[in-house]
Amino acid sequence: MSNEIIPNAVDDLLKPLLLKDLRIQCRARGLNPGGGRETLYERLKENMLKTGNTELVSEAVGQTAAAVPGETQGAQAGDETLKNNYVRPEGQNVGNFITDRPSSRVLAPPGGGSNISLG
Repeated sequence: MSNEIIPNAVDDLLKPLLLKDLRIQCRARGLNPGGGRETLYERLKENMLKTGNTELVSEAVGQTAAAVPGETQGAQAGDETLKNNYVRPEGQNVGNFITDRPSSRVLAPPGGGSNISLG
């Protein structure tokens, strides 16, 4: 049999992962880690089937655990690193910017609204 990935094997690989673990896996693949468990599960499954990469990244050590469908998982040293904003050489706030569109409706100018009534 070739290196074809079976969707059921990917399901078995992802089912035991918690929300935190799914987010770590999304970040390691450059995917958006936002959303609920089911959203992340589907996003990861789609990516794994599309790319053929079924490696799971370990948060603590930064190593990858080989996850070949049909075989047991074992820790493997890898050169893939976690994409964590806190350890980026550029700094964690790189890419954050302010737009000219307010994020909420402005109810009053700075200093508060005022009513002047003469008479």
